Amino acid sequence: MQTATEPQIGPNAIIQSVRVLQQRYGNSATTALLHQSSHPALRHLPEALPETMVPETLFHALVAELEQQLGPAPTAAMLEQAGKQTADYLLAHRIPRPFQAVVRPLPKRAGLWLFLVAIKQHAWTFAGSGSFSTAGILSAPTPTLHLSLPPIARAPVATFYAGTFRRLFQVLITPACQVELGAWEAPAAPAESYVKCLYRLHLMPARKEQTSCVS
Repeated sequence: MQTATEPQIGPNAIIQSVRVLQQRYGNSATTALLHQSSHPALRHLPEALPETMVPETLFHALVAELEQQLGPAPTAAMLEQAGKQTADYLLAHRIPRPFQAVVRPLPKRAGLWLFLVAIKQHAWTFAGSGSFSTAGILSAPTPTLHLSLPPIARAPVATFYAGTFRRLFQVLITPACQVELGAWEAPAAPAESYVKCLYRLHLMPARKEQTSCVS
C-alpha cells in the first residue's frame, strides 16, 4: 500500500508519455517543451525519468502541459500510445508469466473476469486517489469499466487508460477486443468531486457497417 501523504501512481504513466513525446518530436524538442513548463518537476523529466512511484498530480500536470502546448488531439493520440507502451511494460515485467499462462486459454469472459479481479487489487497504482470498478463482466453484452480520477484530470488522459486496457485485453483475452470511451464526466465544482470515465468493452469484432471508437 502507498504510504506517502500525496496519492501515488506507478512511474510508467510519466516514463512512457515522455518516451512517446521523444519518439514523435525528438529529444531536443521534448527537452525544450518541458523546460518551458512552470512546474519545476516537469522541467527535469528529460534528464531524470522517475524510477519509483510518483505523485498522481505530476502525471496530470504533464498531461495539462502537453494539452496546452500541443493541443487536445495530439496529446490524446500520444497518451494512447503511451498507454499501449505501458501495457507492454506490464506484460513483460509486472504481470507474472504463470498468471498470464492461466488467463490466456480461458474462455473470454472467464479470463476477463479473472484478470479484472487482479487489476482491481492493484488499482491504486494507476487510479491514485480515485477508484476503479467494473460492471457486467460475465453477463452484459457490453461490459463496462468505471474509472474515477482526481478533479485536476484533463480529458486527454482518458486515452492513456484506454490504450493500456486495450493492449492488455488484446494480448491476454482476445485480439478482437476494443475499448471505447463511453463517457467523460467532469465535476461541476472541480474541488468537490472526481472525474468519471466509463469505458465499454467490445469482445467481438465490430460489424463492417459499424465504426469502432477507440479512445
